[in-house]
Amino acid sequence: MQMSGNAGAGRVDIDVENLLVWVYRDQKADLVTGRMDDGRVMGWRGSSLGRIEAVANLGCRVDGRGAGWGAAGELHRDAAATHEVVETLDLGTQRVVIRHARAGTRPDWTAGGLRCRPVWRRTATGEVRPRVIYTATRKPSYCPIEIEPAPAILHDARMEWVTWRGALDRIARDLRAVDALLTRHRITGPAADATPWLAP
Repeated sequence: MQMSGNAGAGRVDIDVENLLVWVYRDQKADLVTGRMDDGRVMGWRGSSLGRIEAVANLGCRVDGRGAGWGAAGELHRDAAATHEVVETLDLGTQRVVIRHARAGTRPDWTAGGLRCRPVWRRTATGEVRPRVIYTATRKPSYCPIEIEPAPAILHDARMEWVTWRGALDRIARDLRAVDALLTRHRITGPAADATPWLAP
């Protein structure tokens, strides 16, 4: 993930999409945080059950002394603030945002890309050949094709993009509203196109 440009007071400009990658892939905010009743982030010195659950979720014990971590392995303040904003989204949208942020990916609005293939038929001798439609005078007219993915699958893929991209807008807006809470980053973007399928 690239962060670029000074934003004053030691802060850097970062696109909201890249911020989310940092929060969930690098900081692992959703796995590391155990929220106390008063909203504080519980570090590794929290309850014994919290430590056991965190180790089980991560598959290891995090040292907590690396870059970006506070005392006792606390989550970076910017990551905690971002995670709190993400938690205001509905659960399905949270899952989409966190899954792609952790993987450093975007939803595939093409559903693997449009593909055309002929409709096949098996002949009386067992050969597989493209189906041919004939005219009334028995002349070959055309070969029907199937378009993949099916329109419903393509629609679902685009709706996931719309959900993800809309969430980026909302997260960026909400983080700008609490800009004073962020100590390391200044939010930009999102740079991702809202409707890439309409691009020329």
